[in-house]
Amino acid sequence: GEKKAADLAPGSYPTVLGSSIVVSEQGGKTMIGEAEVGAEVAAANGMIHPVNKVLLPLSLQQALPSETSLSIFVEALEKAGGILPRLGFHKEGFTFSVLAPDDDAFNAYFTQQNINKQAFLDMPNLEYVLLHHVFSHPIFPDHDKIRTWVGVEMPVVHDATSGMTVGGAQVATTVPAGNGMIYIAGGVLSPPELKNLVETATGAALTTFVQAVETAGLKATLEGTDMYTVFAPNNDAFTAAVTDLKEASLDALLARNDMQEILKFHVLTGRWMSNLLTWTTQPTLQGADVSLDLAEGKLSGALLVDGDVWATNGVVHTLDKVILPDSCAAAVAAHSDLSILAEALTKASLLSPFEWTNGGKLHTIFAPTDAAFQAYLQDTGIDKQALLDSADLPEILQYHVVSGKVMSSDVTNGPVATLNQTTLNLAKSGAEVTVNGVDVTTADVVCGNGVVHLVGSVLSPETVEADTASGAFGFSVALAAGLVLQQSAW
Repeated sequence: GEKKAADLAPGSYPTVLGSSIVVSEQGGKTMIGEAEVGAEVAAANGMIHPVNKVLLPLSLQQALPSETSLSIFVEALEKAGGILPRLGFHKEGFTFSVLAPDDDAFNAYFTQQNINKQAFLDMPNLEYVLLHHVFSHPIFPDHDKIRTWVGVEMPVVHDATSGMTVGGAQVATTVPAGNGMIYIAGGVLSPPELKNLVETATGAALTTFVQAVETAGLKATLEGTDMYTVFAPNNDAFTAAVTDLKEASLDALLARNDMQEILKFHVLTGRWMSNLLTWTTQPTLQGADVSLDLAEGKLSGALLVDGDVWATNGVVHTLDKVILPDSCAAAVAAHSDLSILAEALTKASLLSPFEWTNGGKLHTIFAPTDAAFQAYLQDTGIDKQALLDSADLPEILQYHVVSGKVMSSDVTNGPVATLNQTTLNLAKSGAEVTVNGVDVTTADVVCGNGVVHLVGSVLSPETVEADTASGAFGFSVALAAGLVLQQSAW
């Protein structure tokens, strides 16, 4: 309707949105909130009152406390650790709807459950119960169900006479806000009993993922009390991975030695609900980072097809693809200090053992830096091309690799077998690790199927013959029992 300046007495006025604005008089000026109302301008179909600030409706975070019948619900939201701001209730760019039980509904619930308000507020799963009353969008007339924030489908019934019920709770009235809708209800919704992550994934029909977790020895981790976020590939994703990783069958895929590393790349520490997925990268349990494309709804290239299914110890989201961190081959190629090693591995046709298609083998690479290779070339009097052209290059490189993933924290003093059937001598003093007496300059460069440790010298067994005059060299391997391998000057 038309409101002239004279009609704008102090008080509350409903807007077309359904929310209200509050008009006040301050120092002889008419104000709406902090906005000053200017001289009115008549129009053929109404009246225009210019204001010197953009008017914003109350956000859900502001609107909920303003409803006096929702005092217990608001107190519970605050007790649960500030759910409102974490969900973005205070932001105009986020849209939610909230089924808010009124105080009478809560008191009836307390009687039914034989608890008092304080016992309810002290419940360990209070946040879970409250988020069962939150939806990511309004409830429209054609909706016959809606999904709660914890991943549970609730029935919606529209009746011309009695109105709307959600999960059996009668909606008494609606309160619009700038970023959503409040449905004040006469009942409290009880969510399903929470289960651990493995049980939750089973219930979500992620059966292949669960099988992989059991086979890879991660079941105890995901059934424990530590909090995790699991991005579980669906069954079709594992089927596609059989082909992508060149395995003979699904059983062969799940039996890979690196399956635990692959699965850990799908797990973050803490409970990350979808509304909190606003970062660009995040470290995984495996050690490498996943990347998030929020606009595309993708995690490291895989589409997020479902999510926010709560568990006692975290939350489960579903992906349409098995995601993989960089292989050791990719990690070496990408490292700015390992360009000569990357070139040598390519020349020696030794990249394939460190690719994801290697059948699931894990490796630890003691990687000479570019400076280490340059020093070696200078000491031996040969150039890089002579090194790359040498028939002994594969054996030299394999001497820098051991089977399995050996983090610096796992190192113990003593020999370890290399890929060329000789041994390296590892030693550890405090946090410092040496290989054949050579310092590891950068430890624990994590890759998906192993780990890379940068070393300051090219490593060699004791018996290495170099022919510096011809620019060629021989690389003989001593296998005598009890031979102590030492760093050679070459």
